[in-house]
Amino acid sequence: IIGDVCHAGKMDYVFRTYRPDIVFHAAAYKHVIFVEQNPEEGVRNNIFGTRNVAQIARQYQAEKFVLISTDKAVQATSVYGATKKMAELLVQELASEGPTDFVNVRFGNVLRSRGSAVPFFEQQIDNGGPLTLSHPDVERYFMSIHEAVHHHRLGNRRARRHAWVQRGKGVLEDHLHAAAVSTQHAAACR
Repeated sequence: IIGDVCHAGKMDYVFRTYRPDIVFHAAAYKHVIFVEQNPEEGVRNNIFGTRNVAQIARQYQAEKFVLISTDKAVQATSVYGATKKMAELLVQELASEGPTDFVNVRFGNVLRSRGSAVPFFEQQIDNGGPLTLSHPDVERYFMSIHEAVHHHRLGNRRARRHAWVQRGKGVLEDHLHAAAVSTQHAAACR
């Protein structure tokens, strides 16, 4: 099924027709540069699209809703990170109502995945450098594909409360801590 998460009618049709028990919501504009250049689209898709899907999941009493978020939502410094943080807060608010369990899962760069920054850094090293970072104090978060799958599975097992799953362990919202790998030496639906 192909559809726009901001199109409430399409999302209603999908939920009414297929009645999913578990929803993994990963639809988002994920590239920081594109969202910085098109902030209204980032807000429309990442915030309002998430709201649509989460509300419809609750309306159709899905057992679980797992929002796939990003490490960039922690102390967001970009439009992308801010839109994902807002999406997390929307999901957290919905967690207090209704039968659906809501979970946020944060990912960093998944090593060996399409879109990971690591191959880009490796290419820069192979070419003799320098490494291009967006800021001298930048930190990037990395995880293996195995850890990413573990996050999905752990997020799916969380029950009856709003929880965050991050870097291989479950943490409650007010105890967010992520393991970081420094790269200073080595990126409106209405």
